[in-house]
Amino acid sequence: LTMSNSRAANASVKTVQLDHYNLTAILEFRQDLCPSGGFAIVLGSSLQAMFDESTHDENHHLWSVLDLLLDSSNPNAVALLAHTVNSLQAPAGGTTFRRIRTISGNHFGMSTRYGESSDFDISVFRRRQQQHD
Repeated sequence: LTMSNSRAANASVKTVQLDHYNLTAILEFRQDLCPSGGFAIVLGSSLQAMFDESTHDENHHLWSVLDLLLDSSNPNAVALLAHTVNSLQAPAGGTTFRRIRTISGNHFGMSTRYGESSDFDISVFRRRQQQHD
């Protein structure tokens, strides 16, 4: 679907299938594409299996993956994660990442197949800044 949409939009997109539990493969992927550090933006969707209702734990695997992928030297690097409403909990207080915004699918004029309010959100996360957050 990603490749079809990118062709239709005449955009150049590279996709790679990774096992998100294989941190070595994720690190190699990042080093291959971003040898200077990491990505400024990480997009994620359909990650419900990864969330497993425990993302509030600062040691949850999701935060380890984002820690590897996001550029640690860029204070504006963000992860945008699309998910069903209330399925992604932000990590507790003093952890590495914090949610800076939640955008409802309603903002995009979306609704459920039954015409009700959208049942998905986009959460925007970034690294917690030592002196400001």
